[in-house]
Amino acid sequence: HRILLDARTLEQLRDSANRRTRAWQYTSARCDEAAAQPRDSGYQGFEWADAVAGLSLCWHATGDARYAKSATGYLEALLDDRFKVGDGKGGATVVTHDSGYGIRTFAAYAALGYDWLRGAPGMSAALQARTLQRLGQWLGWYRDKGYLRDHPIANYYWGYLTALSFAGLAASGEARVADGWLEQAQT
Repeated sequence: HRILLDARTLEQLRDSANRRTRAWQYTSARCDEAAAQPRDSGYQGFEWADAVAGLSLCWHATGDARYAKSATGYLEALLDDRFKVGDGKGGATVVTHDSGYGIRTFAAYAALGYDWLRGAPGMSAALQARTLQRLGQWLGWYRDKGYLRDHPIANYYWGYLTALSFAGLAASGEARVADGWLEQAQT
């Protein structure tokens, strides 16, 4: 894994789960809730973003396939939906709402999911390819039309740069387009 989850961090995460620390108890409770019943997206996908990250961490900490499968389900919601899991109202245009604000959730956390769910149950080659395709659509739209796309200290640009960096890091060396995203983020 390339984004934040190095061997030492994963070891500490698993240790926290084994010791049932206060932080782990909170995280695992949120994971259990998200896995038990699909959440609505929340504002601009923040609930789904949280679910992808949290469930991915719970999977890494425990190896429980239930967490991985739930995380990939929320990843698919980030890619295709807008308000409810399975509504089909998202897709290529979901980040265009509010002038691109949602790139910080839909795109950044789709890239994070791509990385953190590598090798997870439910993370198929087809889902990986669809994630990269959608990231390309979102990043290309923001680069050309996103709000404050030329203002690197703006919070909208921060969302774009985060998504661009995460997408590049997640798939660099695996997908030629990701190498370009990473180079663009660095420059």
